[in-house]
Amino acid sequence: MRRELRGESRTEGTPIRAPAGSIQSGPTPGRPLASGNRGAVSSVVWVVLLVMPAALVVAAPSLSFHSTLLPTDRSAPIVPGVGVPAAAVVNWSDVTPGSPSARSLMHLAYDPAGAGRILTFGGDAGAGVYLNDLWAFDGASWSSLTPTHTPAARVAYGLAYDTADRQMVLFGGAPGVGTRLNDTWTFANGSWSQVLTSPAPSARDGPGLAYDSTTRTVILFGGSDSNGTLLQDTWSYSGGHWAKLPVATAPSARSVMALVDDPGRHGLLLFGGDGASGALGDTCIFANGSWSALTTSGTVPPARWSAGATFDTATTRVVLFGGTSGSGGLGDTWAFANRSWTRVSSTLNPPARYGDAMAYDPNLGESVLFGGYQYPAHFHDTWQLGSNGWSRLVSPARDSSPGMAYDGRDGYALLFGGYRSAYGISSSTWAYAGHAWRQIPTSASPSPRGSPMMAYDAGDHEVVLFGGLTAAGPASDTWAYRGGVWTLLAPSASPPARYGGMMAYDAADGYVVLFGGYSYPNHFADTWAFSNGTWTQLASLSSPSARSLSAMTYDPAGKDVVLFGGDAGNGVYLNDTWTFQAGNWTSAATSGATPGVRAAARLACDPARGACFLFGGSSSAGTPLNDTWVWKASGWKHLALSSSPSPRSGPGMVYDRSLGAVLLFGGSGTSSTLLGDTWVLG
Repeated sequence: MRRELRGESRTEGTPIRAPAGSIQSGPTPGRPLASGNRGAVSSVVWVVLLVMPAALVVAAPSLSFHSTLLPTDRSAPIVPGVGVPAAAVVNWSDVTPGSPSARSLMHLAYDPAGAGRILTFGGDAGAGVYLNDLWAFDGASWSSLTPTHTPAARVAYGLAYDTADRQMVLFGGAPGVGTRLNDTWTFANGSWSQVLTSPAPSARDGPGLAYDSTTRTVILFGGSDSNGTLLQDTWSYSGGHWAKLPVATAPSARSVMALVDDPGRHGLLLFGGDGASGALGDTCIFANGSWSALTTSGTVPPARWSAGATFDTATTRVVLFGGTSGSGGLGDTWAFANRSWTRVSSTLNPPARYGDAMAYDPNLGESVLFGGYQYPAHFHDTWQLGSNGWSRLVSPARDSSPGMAYDGRDGYALLFGGYRSAYGISSSTWAYAGHAWRQIPTSASPSPRGSPMMAYDAGDHEVVLFGGLTAAGPASDTWAYRGGVWTLLAPSASPPARYGGMMAYDAADGYVVLFGGYSYPNHFADTWAFSNGTWTQLASLSSPSARSLSAMTYDPAGKDVVLFGGDAGNGVYLNDTWTFQAGNWTSAATSGATPGVRAAARLACDPARGACFLFGGSSSAGTPLNDTWVWKASGWKHLALSSSPSPRSGPGMVYDRSLGAVLLFGGSGTSSTLLGDTWVLG
């Protein structure tokens, strides 16, 4: 690559990278509001959300439903001093999906011989850091591979899987400013091997490299040498040897073009690249040893270079995403089939970028995209493109106080919204199923918000969401989620707007229960029931005091809703325990040790173990906690576990029936650092 990107500082001849220290973030949310000045802070927060969401400093809880559909073995023996069945010792396990660090100008290639995984190597991490690590993607998560020998760090190399010789082939690239390589490496059976062969293509970066299924050889075209001279030579690689092809005509000289095997046309498809006069937008075919320009019908993608592209076997078309024309990344998706380009529409789309990479994963039956760059940041997100459009894979962004519930109808844990340091508040919907996160594309959804109240309504077989903190302040809208679709409901009456309230499905009484919450200047102490699309305020003979940020869940063993602690305002944090049954609250008489005062803790019941587990929260001094407690009707017991999530408040936490374990995601840790890890307790 030789060109200076317009509007972005790059030295002539250097690969794209973010300036050192350019990634900035504002103050992060993470712990409950200091009660002494809650009103003043809340009113400011709503304004800040409208102007600069990254400065949000509130973290209030969301409540989640904990599945009650599994039988409870109340006769199981109890370990003295622990309170869980002896046959079911619990511990926390970190199941966070791995991922390569943020980077651009790398490639992806599917390796069917290497356990059927997508591989990526090296790339540009920004601030002058080039990489030479190797990662494999199995359709759910990334894992780091550590072969004994490895190519030198580099960017903008060529990479293709050689089906005939059952190996990955890597050629050239840039190891630093003003330097280019012409080494050839193969990867097979878990090892890299350098291939010493002559002749070979000259040193270059940004070449097109693809396997030609017709000739059963790897084809290389173009690139840019160390002087910035663009190239247009064509080479083939087979059996460990390079051969220069005597083509009569060739596309104009260029680098960082898209070059993809298109079996449907019996040749290679080339699109765009960085040419002598800027971004190119032509489409060419290499077949039978010759290049030819292709006249296409329909709208053609705008000129660009550094786009990700692959052949999508499921839809028998070439798909292309992103790239740049020289003034920032693009965010459009295109498909090529039957001599025609078509713009692909999707409800959900990756952010605009260039220097991204794509490959088709036959295990998923979908095309996968990873990484890229858009000033000032490199990406490390993973996306897949299927029949329903784009969806994000691997893990939600670091998040605090999302709504979370186990969707008993659809069979997965559902996560919505939350507070994010760099992006303000979220409106994304995620599902955790099959030990993997996947973003759900939705045509309509609740507006961005943190601290929504969520529970699965087993009577109506849908997840219900109420309120939360939006850019406009506390909300009072009610939404239902069923089968991947959010629907705004219109009940005749609703609880007052709020956030930081608690919500759980009361299986014994057959309705969703909502208690408490906050809206300046008041904490709430009201109780509401939701059933058949209708909210009804309940009157109890006694009730917990007004509060927000409590932990609450349904306990199938006791056939009641359990509530613990919370923030009562004016600096008062609580550690009282209440139960709700048949429309009435009762203060639970506990004996022995009790969790300390806290807010924004989480509580989830494991029906198979007949116990409810409380984790974390924030102390009245604002210190995040990571202790785990178990609740049974006889009281609280502290669990001394060998492993645990780090201290945090405001995570999402539910009992995941498909896992048979409690699932926890994210939260706000020490110094209000947002977290994005996933844990199970089981």
